[in-house]
Amino acid sequence: MPARKTMNRIFPIGTVRRKIAKAFYQLLFQRNEFKKNVKRFFSSPSAPLHGEQLPSLKKVFCSVTDRCNLSCGMCPRKNLYYGYADIDNGILQRVYDKAYDLYFVGLQGYGEPYLYKDLYKVIETLKALMPQRGEIGFNSNATLLERSHIVRTAESGLDNLTFSVDGATRATYERIRKGAKFGQVIKNIKDFVHYKKQVGSNHPKLMMNYVIMKDNIQEIPLFVELSKQCGINAIHFNYDRTSYRCLQTDELKEAFQEAKRKAKDLQVILYLPPIYPVKPENEFCVFMDTVVLLNSGEVVPCCRAADFDMLGDPQNILSFGNVKENSLDDIWNSRSYISFRRQVFTKNWPRFCDGCGFKSQIFM
Repeated sequence: MPARKTMNRIFPIGTVRRKIAKAFYQLLFQRNEFKKNVKRFFSSPSAPLHGEQLPSLKKVFCSVTDRCNLSCGMCPRKNLYYGYADIDNGILQRVYDKAYDLYFVGLQGYGEPYLYKDLYKVIETLKALMPQRGEIGFNSNATLLERSHIVRTAESGLDNLTFSVDGATRATYERIRKGAKFGQVIKNIKDFVHYKKQVGSNHPKLMMNYVIMKDNIQEIPLFVELSKQCGINAIHFNYDRTSYRCLQTDELKEAFQEAKRKAKDLQVILYLPPIYPVKPENEFCVFMDTVVLLNSGEVVPCCRAADFDMLGDPQNILSFGNVKENSLDDIWNSRSYISFRRQVFTKNWPRFCDGCGFKSQIFM
């Protein structure tokens, strides 16, 4: 007999013992859930060996394309391994198969998403499959944001869009973002903000991203002003991953302090990375519920594992499987991946994690 009917027979509706009835129902529910979990645990050949409650898979990053229309010096795309491939439909299907249980899907890697011809189809398909609270987002260099893209993006259901702009002046920006025109990019961003206001839409949420390097430290405070002028009220700052150790200077401290003052005055939200790594006892991994899916189909555990500038050699890739052969769930629940995640979760760091800027919170 269903639990609710059982409850109603023992504690009829209208009785003064509603609280007891509610507790009785919850107890039955928990008992049934416990039995299901026990059955699932012992029927799975890849169950956690020591019973730790590891986070479940909730976030997937998959690059819809590795192609880009710019040639930025700090970008790992200059490594020939990335090639110029768009994501395969079979790989996308694996993401669709898991979408019902995902909280976030990021559609960017090291390419420009607006070059992918089926971008809106992917967004709309994911939105139809994901939970109501699930979100989709990506980064863009904003060079291709003509009117048609602005309208379709706003109508697609995309939740988060971040514009990557690494300079507050034309000279600095165009020196870093080779192939882009500063004036056009700023106009495109302002047009997007204006269109959202025009149609009264809150989506997508817009943010600016700024990669900090030696060439642009001095423009960090000015970038806060530029962002406000564009109508963007949130900025994410992060370091160039290959040279961040050279940036820990008094100049950076002063730039951060001035940026905070300007942000407070202009009511802009700042996400600033720490200048120095956290102490070892405060390290943690932000990818415990995440996979990064390469266009080859390989499933790697984090962004660091997808950065071949840092790995030095594509042969060093830390892959736990390929979705061309197995589902995301099968790979996530494999013994090797569970063992790796358990080490990370308990801070018994695998050698692969040595020197990771994510666990030391330098990268966010």
